[in-house]
Amino acid sequence: MARQFLYGGQVMPEEPIKKERDDDGVLGEKQSHPAFGMVGISQSSSTGTILVGSAVRHRSVVTLTIKEAHRYKSSHDERYHGSRTLCEISMSHAQLAEMLFNTNRGDGVPCTIDYALGDKERRPSPPFESPMKKHSDNLSASLQKTLQLQKKSTIKTLQVNFLN
Repeated sequence: MARQFLYGGQVMPEEPIKKERDDDGVLGEKQSHPAFGMVGISQSSSTGTILVGSAVRHRSVVTLTIKEAHRYKSSHDERYHGSRTLCEISMSHAQLAEMLFNTNRGDGVPCTIDYALGDKERRPSPPFESPMKKHSDNLSASLQKTLQLQKKSTIKTLQVNFLN
C-alpha cells in the first residue's frame, strides 16, 4: 500500500516515479513525477517596467519562474532539469523583500503575472497610473465639491438675509 500525505486538509495518495532511459544514456535514467519542479529567480534591467502594486516605473525587476522538471539519476548523482514553464511572475525588489520577510500575512504581496500555463503569449503590462496625477485628480474633485458646498451655503445665507 502506498504511503499518503496531507495536503490542504485532504489525504493525498503517493504516486510512483515514472522511469525511462535517456536517449543518449549520458545523463542517466530519466525520471518524472507530477511533483518534480524547478523554481528560479533572476534579475533584469529595463527602461521602466510597470508592475502591479507599485507606483513607479522600475529599471530593475526580479522574475520568478516555476517549471515542471525531470530528474536524471545515475549511479553517482542526480540532477533536475526544468521542462514546461508553469508560471512566471515579476516583482520589484521591495515586493520580493516583503514577500520573504512578511510571511503568513493575508494573501501575500502584489505581483505581475507575465505568463501562466495555457497562455499562448506573454500577458500585457498593466497601464501606468501616475500617483501624482491620481492625487491631483482627487484634489481637484475635492476642491470642486468644497466650492459647490460653499456656493450653496452662501446662497442660503443671502436668502435668509434678504427675507429678514
